[in-house]
Amino acid sequence: GTVLDEQGNPLENVTVTLKPSNNTGSSYETITNENGAFNFENVTEGTYNIIYEWDNLSSHWVCGIIKKAVVS
Repeated sequence: GTVLDEQGNPLENVTVTLKPSNNTGSSYETITNENGAFNFENVTEGTYNIIYEWDNLSSHWVCGIIKKAVVS
């Protein structure tokens, strides 16, 4: 995925966390690169809350369903 600001500029060093919506199982965490890009590997299928955090001040929650991994 990619994290962008309101003007469409990439956001670097954003912590992106996948947390199971039922609060069971493993959470996954990564940080965006200079292009705002991030990816997760070996994520099990399920429904997750996707949490974006930056500057230790702002956070944004999104709910998403992981159905299958994409290999690139």
